[in-house]
This record gives sequence, structure tokens and C-alpha cells, in this order.
Amino acid sequence: MFKLSRLLFFVMTLIMPVLSSSEAQAELKHQAKYVQIGIEDIQTNQQNYWVVTITNQPGWHTYWKNPGDAGLPIDLKFFNGTEQLSLTELEWPTPKRYIEQGNLWAYGYSDTNYFFFHISKEELNKLENQNITLKAKWLVCMDICLPEQTHIEFKIKNAQIVYENQPNTGQQQLLNSLQSLPTQTALPENIEIYLNQHNTENSLVLNAVIKNFDPARVDGKRNILTPFNATPFGFKHETLYFDQANKTLYLKTLVDWDGELQEPVMNWPTKGLFEKPLKMKFLFNTGAFPQAVVIEKEFDQFSITGQKTLDDFYLQLGEWNLENEKQTLTTTSSDKSFIYYLLLAFLGGFILNFMPCVLPVISFKLFGLIVHRDEQPADVLKHNLFYSLGVVSSFLVLAIIIIIIKSTGAQVGWGFQLQSPLFVAIMIIGLFILSLNLFGLFEFVTPFGKKLGNAQLKKGIAGDFMSGVFATILSTPCSAPFLGAALTFAFTTSNLNVYIIFSMIGLGLSLPFLITGFFPKTISFLPRPGAWMELLKQLLGISLLLTTVWLYDVLLHLVDFSLLGIYFNTLIVLVFCAFYFPRKLKQHHVWKSIFRLAPIVMLLWIIKLGLLDTPVQSNTKTNNNKQDNSFVNSTWSAWSEERLSQERESKNWVFIDFTAKWCLTCKVNKKLVLETADFLNLAQKNNMTLLVADWTKRDDNITQWLAQYSIVGVPAYFVQKPNGEIVSLGEVVTVDKIRKILDSP
Repeated sequence: MFKLSRLLFFVMTLIMPVLSSSEAQAELKHQAKYVQIGIEDIQTNQQNYWVVTITNQPGWHTYWKNPGDAGLPIDLKFFNGTEQLSLTELEWPTPKRYIEQGNLWAYGYSDTNYFFFHISKEELNKLENQNITLKAKWLVCMDICLPEQTHIEFKIKNAQIVYENQPNTGQQQLLNSLQSLPTQTALPENIEIYLNQHNTENSLVLNAVIKNFDPARVDGKRNILTPFNATPFGFKHETLYFDQANKTLYLKTLVDWDGELQEPVMNWPTKGLFEKPLKMKFLFNTGAFPQAVVIEKEFDQFSITGQKTLDDFYLQLGEWNLENEKQTLTTTSSDKSFIYYLLLAFLGGFILNFMPCVLPVISFKLFGLIVHRDEQPADVLKHNLFYSLGVVSSFLVLAIIIIIIKSTGAQVGWGFQLQSPLFVAIMIIGLFILSLNLFGLFEFVTPFGKKLGNAQLKKGIAGDFMSGVFATILSTPCSAPFLGAALTFAFTTSNLNVYIIFSMIGLGLSLPFLITGFFPKTISFLPRPGAWMELLKQLLGISLLLTTVWLYDVLLHLVDFSLLGIYFNTLIVLVFCAFYFPRKLKQHHVWKSIFRLAPIVMLLWIIKLGLLDTPVQSNTKTNNNKQDNSFVNSTWSAWSEERLSQERESKNWVFIDFTAKWCLTCKVNKKLVLETADFLNLAQKNNMTLLVADWTKRDDNITQWLAQYSIVGVPAYFVQKPNGEIVSLGEVVTVDKIRKILDSP
């Protein structure tokens, strides 16, 4: 007797041909409203792909190649007239698991997914100016299931797909999706798969043992082993048992023998020997690889005895639910440890006051503390509170920007603003202007007084607030201790937590001013204002110029400076003239206006020409993007997911350095660890491949790859073992930490 899942599948198989009739097609086209399908193309590494974009309406889902207990897989075919095109279909995206009514398990897709077909250049040239038709059928389900289909007709012009209402996903998004497709790999060393006979004939048990299993790295909404359809097997639900002490996961899946339904009939192998070897194919999802991988196992026999002993062992371990475990981990980290992350955020914000990135605001902080010595406590508190309000408000605005970017589906990380050439250019100009102020070319109003060298406070509060804003802008590129864990918690949980964590970072950054505001006597140990401050002011001006040089170097690696250089250098000169010459032309108001308007006009002209949007040229290419070759040398190679896969296939040790030009912590780690003889000798001794990923420019491939390991910024360091397992070292790296991983089994 057919079970419910078999019956549903059988009924759907019978009715689909009827629904394919010409009369039904028109009806189905009208009903195709829960799924939108489009076709576009992409070229990468001189390979051409057609990409079918399938978008499910909210709450609805379609089905993978193996739909599970019930359902039908998506059916995509291309035709040139009546002739079907033979395109190479790439692996489908990794499916999710859906638990439907009656405890039916289904494997499929919600939201938007991309299906890739490789087409050769020769075939593409033959199809030039031809009318091509994509015929698509699918079953879409929510509370009910509806069969739908559609036809899309398009032409090939200049080797590209052209038709009305064509989707425009964006090349980078398509590249990211292409890179995230499951890849074929050899059976990993940490998994064993074998078959036993169940307690009855015509029934088997698939058992798997997975060593070094880390539940935190696995998506609980997917199977560990998702089987492809394989004749003559019918796969049931997987059951998990976890030995936490030994970090070993045991997996059990009942398998029906459907040989009697085949033509010709495949009889049950009574002695446990198959007439010929039978192959099973799975999607393997343990988080050890950047994406799910496709593995195969060939069986020529199965054990007739032994399953009862295994079942007794499983009974002792107890059934383990991965999705519930993930929810428990999330709840624990979100609720029980929330205060812990708040404390980390607060401490990280406070430590930002002492990081090199914050040197530009030391002038405001130091001079402010000094000039506040002799003021009334109420005035000191007012100015410091509005300064702190500026800091916290800026962090909240930053949180809003991050949430908006995340809502678009894009990935974002800490320090993302320094990946914007326009932002960096404006910071360079702003810091240069402040340095001119400290060198005495003009008086700049600060919250601590009209002149930095006296004790006169500005009456308005706008200056206090804006100084807090400026302090935040200059502080956020830094990655201070404790910030990494707090930011990861904020970026990977709810939007509310983003606001709360960022507010705590702002309060930590404001802490010195809050303390001195409420307890003015805490600054009594500082010297009184005097002539000595003039020399200190010029030293601080030099620190601002050095920071400007650092940002100038960052800008060099963000855009093509061969085009921008002459314009931007002219802009810097005009900025200097705008503050220098008006002092010499006190009665010439027209000339003063010309000098002050000139840099503004030049900046607008640079923006209009799009010179800040021209990417830097590089000779170092990866499969994913073009990386800056300044990090690449005879010792280090450019990172890419393709290169990682190659090293995994070669069973090599790999060390990966995620870095950026604007990351000062990265530079410190590089000097103290990665450029030392101890590290280089260790790498050479173990034949370790050294890869560097440059995040100076925005790179969604890097952002998404780091997000898989709950990391939202740089520095970040990883080791890939010969078996493909990825080990995260966090943002702090030492030679001893690497050596322990190399010595581990």
C-alpha cells in the first residue's frame, strides 16, 4: 500500500500531463502568479552562462531535484523552435527543508534563487539572432499546492539575451550566487557512510558518522545529508544523534527498496549483495566548507545484521534536533548573555578613545579637558552632554544605515564607510582643514572655545554636538578589543540589538566626557592653559596631517588614481589657498569669495566626472573579483573561493589573512606576527599556502564569506585543514595559536 507521500507524488505525476494540454496551458499561464521567472546572462572567466531567476511570493515555495515526501521539482527547458537545446546545467542552489502538514518533509526554495546553465561560445554564436524559448513548469505550495508554468521568448543579440521586461539582477549578485552553488568534492575524511538492513525486507537504513562536528556552524533549516533521487531507493527523514563529548554526529535515514517498481524489476538482494554497484549522491552540509558540497558513495553490498546494536547505541544518546539546538543557542546568546554583549560593546567603545584611529580627535578631547578646568560645573556638564549626544546619535544613524543596507539583502560589515571613495575623500579634506586650523591659518570654532588656547567656551551647543559627530566618524574605522564579539552579535541578531549595541559603543566612547561632566574635579590634575599649548597644538596638527596621509593611501587603493590624481591634488592645493590667501586679502571680498568657492567647484567637478567611482586597475585577478595586488607577493597569493577549493583538493594547509588598507589593527598584526621569521618558518615547514583577502574596497564575496563564520569586520584569520575544515582564529593571531591547529588531529 502506498503511504501518503507516495500517493501524493503518484497523483501529481498523473495530473501533470493533463495540465500540459494546450487548453490547460492557457489556464496555467493565467495562474502563474505565485512565482515570477526571468532569464538573463553572465560571463565570467570567459565562460558564458544563462541564468534563470525564480522568485517565489512570500510564504510560497517551489521544489528541489529531490522534492522530498511530496511535490515535483522545477522543470526548465530551452528550445530553438521545436529543437531542445542541450545546455550544461550547473548544480542547483542549496535547498531548504520545509516541514509541511502531516510531518511531510520537502526540500526546495523560497524568495529568489538563481539557476545556471553553461553554454559554449560556439553554441552561442549559432543562436545569434535566433528566437529562443524557455519553458518552465513548477509546483508552488503554501497551504495548498498549485501547478504553474510559463514560456519566455527571447532573442540572442551580440551573444546576449534580449527581451522585454528582462530582469536586471546585477552582475555582482549573479557572480555571488554562482560562487555559492554546491561543488563536487571527494568524500571527506571525517564522514563514514554505510548501509544496514532494517528489521524487514525491502527496507534499509543509511547510517553516517561525522567526526569533529560543530553544531554552531550548521544551518538548522537544512539536512546534514540531503539525498538526490537515486534508483531504486526511496529516502525517508534523517534522524540525528549527537555525542557532544566526542563531537561526533550520528545520522540515520530509513531507505525504502523500490526495486519492484522498476522496469525491469530489481529484486531484493537477499544476501546483502547488489547485482551491480549502486551509487548514492548527497548534499553535505556541516559548515566545514564555505557552501554545501556534493558527495557520492558507491555501495556493492549492505550488512544484514548489526542495525539493532546501532539502534541501542542511538537510544542511549537520545534523538537530537539540530534546528531546536540552533534556536537554543540563539536564545541563550540573545537573552542570558545579552548583558555580556552590552558590557563588551561599552568596553570596546571606551577603548576606542586610545586607538590610533582616534588621534585626530585628541585635540578636541585634550584641549576640552584643559579649558574646562576653571568653568562652572553646569556649563561643563552641558557641553559634555551635548558632545556625548552627538556621539551616540551618530552611532544610531550608523545603525540605521546598516539596517537599511541589510534590508536590501546586501551584506555589510564594520568599517564599511571607508570602502566608499567619496567618504574617504571628504575625510581627507576635512582633516586637512582641521590641521590648517591647528597651524593657525584660521580660527575654528570648537565646543571648547572660539580659540583653542584660551578658556572661553562657545555659548551654543551646536558646536558640542557636531564635535561628537566628528569624533564618531574618525573612531568607527578602528577595531578595538571586545568590539568584534559585540558587533557580530549586533549584526547577526535583531535590528533592535543593532541599535542597543551601537548605543553602548557610543556611550563607551563618550565615557571620558561623561565622567568629567558629572565630576569636574577629575580633571584638576591637568595643567592650566598657557603658552605651552601653542606647541602642543602644532604637534597635534602634524598628527592630523599624518592621518591625512594614511587616508590618502587608502584612497589610492580604492580608485584609479591615474585619472583622479591631478584633480584631487589640485583640490588639496585649492583648499589650502581658500584659507591662506583670504588672510592676505582682507579688503578684496571678490577674490576672497573666488578662493573659497574654488575647492567646492573642484570637488563637484570631480564628482560629476565620476572619478571617485572609477575602480583601481589591477593585474591580480581572482575568480570572484579584482583584488589590489599590493598585498600579493612571492609569499602571499590572492584569496578566492576557487583557490580555496583548489587547495582543498590538493589537501594543503592554508592560512588566510582578511585585511584592509584602512585597518590599523591589521597592520600591527602583520608586523608583530605575519612578517616574523617564526611565522614564515612555520608556514614553510608545513608547506602552508598563504592567502590574503583585501577588503579595502567593498567586496560582497568577502563580506558574505566572513558572515558564514559570524565575522563582520577585519582583521580576521583562518586556517583551512587538508580535509577542507575551516578553523577561525578570530581577530587576534599568534604563532602558538596556529601551531596548535597544525599539531591537532
